[in-house]
Amino acid sequence: MAGKHDGAGGSGKLEDGTGLYEILGVSRTALSDEIRKAYLNRSLELHPDKNPGNKDAMGNFQRLHNAFKILSDPNKRAIYDQMGIEMGDSYPSVYELSRRSNQRVTLDDIESFHDDYRGSEAETKDLKDLYTKHDGDMDEVFAHLMCSKPSEDSDRFMGVIDEAISSGMRANGDT
Repeated sequence: MAGKHDGAGGSGKLEDGTGLYEILGVSRTALSDEIRKAYLNRSLELHPDKNPGNKDAMGNFQRLHNAFKILSDPNKRAIYDQMGIEMGDSYPSVYELSRRSNQRVTLDDIESFHDDYRGSEAETKDLKDLYTKHDGDMDEVFAHLMCSKPSEDSDRFMGVIDEAISSGMRANGDT
């Protein structure tokens, strides 16, 4: 931890190369309770309200929150531990995971990704986001949504969109 961040009130800057475990101040073998406790303690230290005048405070706090999100999720933590990838909320690409681990992407990998993604929460979120972003233009949605085919997915996607609209979603993002 020394040199990576200033433990005195969070007045220093968390360097971009700082590892997630270092940000939280825990070991790689830390249990989920230890990670949560460290996050709460570091939150008190790094919160922007506790560091007025520190231009890095918001960025430090965001990095802390990101570290907690990754290390508190067993799947994201496993990927980070194995490959050093800091996955955010987006679905990881098979290509990126394979490239970083020096493995070739096979047709089976692609088909597996395709099968896992179609119908997943990630696909539903991406569909709604793209529908909103493109003001309901389904041609644009299909052009940008991976693994989608208008001939196979139109009815299924419209069911998702109709349900979302019934719940208050609008094409322009207003609710």
